Amino acid sequence: MGVQIIPSILTSDENELKKMATAFESLVDLIQIDIADGIFVPNTTIGPEQVEALDTTLDFQIHLMVSKPENHVCRWLQTPASNFIVHVESTDKMDNIFKMFEDVEASLALTLNPKTPVEKIVPYLDLVDYIQFMAVEPGFYGSKFDESVLEKIKEFHFLYPDVVIQVDGGVNDKTITQLKETGATRFVVGSYIMKSENPKEAIEKLTGLAR
Repeated sequence: MGVQIIPSILTSDENELKKMATAFESLVDLIQIDIADGIFVPNTTIGPEQVEALDTTLDFQIHLMVSKPENHVCRWLQTPASNFIVHVESTDKMDNIFKMFEDVEASLALTLNPKTPVEKIVPYLDLVDYIQFMAVEPGFYGSKFDESVLEKIKEFHFLYPDVVIQVDGGVNDKTITQLKETGATRFVVGSYIMKSENPKEAIEKLTGLAR
C-alpha cells in the first residue's frame, strides 16, 4: 500500500466540522474525525448527529476516544463512516465490539497509546483492517511527539510485516521522516495541516517526505 496522508478533525463545533470537511474535499479522499467523550480523554467533541449532517464526498474514519466504546458503536454504525478506530485501553469487552462489526460494511481498526504494550493488540491482528499507533497522548492538537513509539513501531513491523500501520499524533515535516523508517505507511495529521497557511502544500510536502 502506498503512502497516505490523512487529515484529522478535532472539534466540538458543527460549523467548523463542515467548513474543514469542505476545505479538504479537493485535497484528499479520506479524513479522520476524532470523537472525544470527556471521560477517556479530557475534552469533548461533536457526536454522531453532527457527522450524519455532513454533506461531503469524503470518506472518513471515526476515531473513538471514548470510554466503553461498546456502548457507542451501534449508534456510530448508523453514520456514513467507513471505518472505526477503537482504543484497546478503553474497554474490557473487545469481543462484544468485534461482534458488532460482523454483519456491517464498515471496518474496524485498533489503536494504542504510546505507553501501552504492543502485546495488548496482538490477539486481534487477524480481526482488524490495520493498527494505529498513537505517537502522542490522545485528545488535543499539538501534543508532544513521543519518540519512544519509533522503536515500538519498528519492532512491531519486523514481527508483523503484513499489518498495515497508521500513526496518529505529532506528525509533521520533521517526525514523518523518522516514522517512514519504522514501516508505517499511513499518517494522520492534525495541527501541522491546520496551522499551515497552505494546507494543500503541507499535504504535498508530507507526502513527498514519506515516500
